[in-house]
Amino acid sequence: MDIRENEFHQMAPWHRYLEDGALQTKQQKEEPDAELNRQIDKEKEKQYARVSVDTSPKLLYELLTEQWKLDPPKLVISVTGGAKKFFLKSHLKKVFYRGIIKIAQTTGAWIITGGTNVGVMRHVGLAMSDCALSNTTQQKIVAIGVAPWGVIHNRAALVHDKGCFPANYVIDTQGQRDLTYLDNNHTHFLLVDDGTNGHYGVEIPLRAKLEQYISDMEIKLEEKG
Repeated sequence: MDIRENEFHQMAPWHRYLEDGALQTKQQKEEPDAELNRQIDKEKEKQYARVSVDTSPKLLYELLTEQWKLDPPKLVISVTGGAKKFFLKSHLKKVFYRGIIKIAQTTGAWIITGGTNVGVMRHVGLAMSDCALSNTTQQKIVAIGVAPWGVIHNRAALVHDKGCFPANYVIDTQGQRDLTYLDNNHTHFLLVDDGTNGHYGVEIPLRAKLEQYISDMEIKLEEKG
């Protein structure tokens, strides 16, 4: 998708859509390949939007379903956990990976997490990766990361004054200090900006409002049905 910043302002002038586009994640140690850069692998592109902390959940839902063309979910799987090391024993890991993917596949659910490559969010990403490697049904699972803009390492790569996308986001674990980086196995990202840097948790209220809005939408659809 190639929506420009000014188009979002026309659609919703009362909110700030600061950036929108697709990002390509790239491991820092990978050798550069000019041909691969010219021939973008669409499967590796992730839709993202940098949004204001006061954006309405209705507008975010419209972005997800109307602009990014996601099918409305029948269920939301909200995965919450600290952004710290989260160890799972091998057998528990298999149960968790298979369980969350099976639920998402059979219900058409959206998985919503904090979107970074740490803690339980990283395990959701690994479950997505395992599914992609073994999936023979072509069914795409949606994993939406809602993360605070101000803690994302290398976030400058996601900003372009002319709205030129896709962005080339490098996963660089060196020099990140107290920051973190996006998990490249998630499919979509909402990056919540409240104007601060290095503050974790600023996205939580907006994420909660979005999840509640989706839940209310599903209840209304069921009542109509």
